[in-house]
Amino acid sequence: MVSAQTQPPVLETIPFAGAAEPVSLSRDDLRATPSEAEMMEQRRRVNAMLKDYELQLRLNKDRLSDNQTMAPSTSSNKQ
Repeated sequence: MVSAQTQPPVLETIPFAGAAEPVSLSRDDLRATPSEAEMMEQRRRVNAMLKDYELQLRLNKDRLSDNQTMAPSTSSNKQ
């Protein structure tokens, strides 16, 4: 059995660089809110991705149903 001393800790608290980096919790450095045009572009992209995903689901569903209808006929030919 491996002793607990040789195993690395579950939570590594030592910084990689060897020294702690300064952290700021101020909201001044956060990115400004996106403009209306940027929001519309993001919505358009998300909607396009969802539409593509739904189309892929339909295509795969059709392929699966085609394979299932063909499967019994191919198995009967093997006998």
